[in-house]
Amino acid sequence: MAVKVRAASLLDVGPVEQLHREAEARVIQLPAPVRLWTLVSQTLTALFPLGQESLILVAEDAGRVVGFIQASDRSGSGSLSVASKIHTLQVLNLCIAPGRQDEEGVAAALIDMLAGQAGERGVQRLVVRVPLDEPLLPTFRMRGFRQFATETVLLAEHVEAQGNGRPVGGR
Repeated sequence: MAVKVRAASLLDVGPVEQLHREAEARVIQLPAPVRLWTLVSQTLTALFPLGQESLILVAEDAGRVVGFIQASDRSGSGSLSVASKIHTLQVLNLCIAPGRQDEEGVAAALIDMLAGQAGERGVQRLVVRVPLDEPLLPTFRMRGFRQFATETVLLAEHVEAQGNGRPVGGR
C-alpha cells in the first residue's frame, strides 16, 4: 500500500506521541552521545507547538500513522506564512514506526513533502543534525543534504554536587 503524507492535525497527537515513545525506547539502548543528540532533538515539548513557526507532517498507511517529521524555525524570527521571512528550518524530529520494511521510503516521502511545503513558504534551507552513523543519513544525502559541520557533544552521565552549589557572585 502507498504511504500518504499530509499535514498533522490535533487528531494525530496520540499516534505521534506513541511513535515518539517507541523511538525513545530504542534510544535508551544507544551509546551516550547518540542518546543525548536524540533526546535533545526529539523532545515532546517540541511537538505540536502553539506557534506557526513549525511544520509537522505525518505519513499514513491504510489510515494508520507510520511516521512523522517536524521542522521548526529555531531563531524565533517569524511565522511560516506564505510571506515568511524565515529562510532556514531545522528538522527536529523524524520518527518511523518500528519494523517497517520501507523505513527509507517513508522517510524519503516525509523529507520530500517537508521540502516542498517549506519551499512554498519561502524557506531556502533545511538543516538536520544527525549522528555520523545515522541509518537514514543516505536518505538525507540523496535529497540534497550535505555535511557542512562536525560537532562535539559532551555529556556528564553522573553529576555530583560540589561546594555549596552556588556560583561565585550568585545571589
